[in-house]
Amino acid sequence: MKQTRRAFLKNSMLGALLLGATSNTHARISEFIKPKVPKQVNPFHLGMAGYTFVNFDLDTTLKTMERLDIHYLCIKDFHLPFDSTNEQIQDFHTKCATHKITGYAVGPYLYEN
Repeated sequence: MKQTRRAFLKNSMLGALLLGATSNTHARISEFIKPKVPKQVNPFHLGMAGYTFVNFDLDTTLKTMERLDIHYLCIKDFHLPFDSTNEQIQDFHTKCATHKITGYAVGPYLYEN
């Protein structure tokens, strides 16, 4: 069967309209039947060893960790000395909290005198 140019154009346009309509309809239907997926929670909390920043002051350490999106710091004595007063300890934790960082441990004291 020979097809005329007019019939070919008519069928092509009809096919294009149907193709566009089905993808649009599919998109709209999928909005309503999209399964509700609960937000996944990462059970792991990445922390940083305080000794990593042995050559940096506390401000640089906290800014770097904040930029890296790391929120836990193992506290070392060069950032918070062992003989710190309660006020110094509170100031340290306040400064950490402003950068969304939590001190999770105190590193070991393994230095020779």
